[in-house]
Amino acid sequence: DGAGHGVAPINPHAARRLAEGMGYLAKTDRIDALVLSEIACTRPPSPRRAPDDFMLEVSELHAARSAAIKRRAMLRNEAATCGNALVLRCLAIEEATLSAQIKTLTTTLSDLIATRETTRRTVEILASIPGIGEPTALTLVARLPELGHATRTEIAALAACAPMVRESGHWKGRSRTKGGRRDLRNALHIDRKSTRLNSSH
Repeated sequence: DGAGHGVAPINPHAARRLAEGMGYLAKTDRIDALVLSEIACTRPPSPRRAPDDFMLEVSELHAARSAAIKRRAMLRNEAATCGNALVLRCLAIEEATLSAQIKTLTTTLSDLIATRETTRRTVEILASIPGIGEPTALTLVARLPELGHATRTEIAALAACAPMVRESGHWKGRSRTKGGRRDLRNALHIDRKSTRLNSSH
């Protein structure tokens, strides 16, 4: 992208499935090159601009925040089944440290996003949607840079919210969501679940 050319990301899982469909069960650089050239000739992906320094920083902060949240959840699960007083104290200290880190990372991420008008406005719009809080809005901005550029169908597929039709002849199976970015799906699922719980009180 530094040379002024767009980049065309390819889903590695889809490329591997195509290779197997072409009869290539092995995986080598030569086979990968053949498969990628086949994709470029038959269904060339649309080039996209690589993320700029601002979005790279947003992505790094969000990744660090997500890792800290996962680690804190692990500590809480461990503490729930632990009976040793010393271990519990150590876990509590580590959890407090992680909570402080999460708060700092969240504040830094919010402050950074506020410096770019378009991104800040996107977060505000997303957070105004019932069932989506600011943490989820931050996740969508960080993990879904295609917002505002891709179609709504493409966005739904990337967020794993688009049901995939399963039909064959007269048979019609149940449509299910599939693929997409798992962290986005999890974030949206948690927010929807939280909304249902809040509305029941």
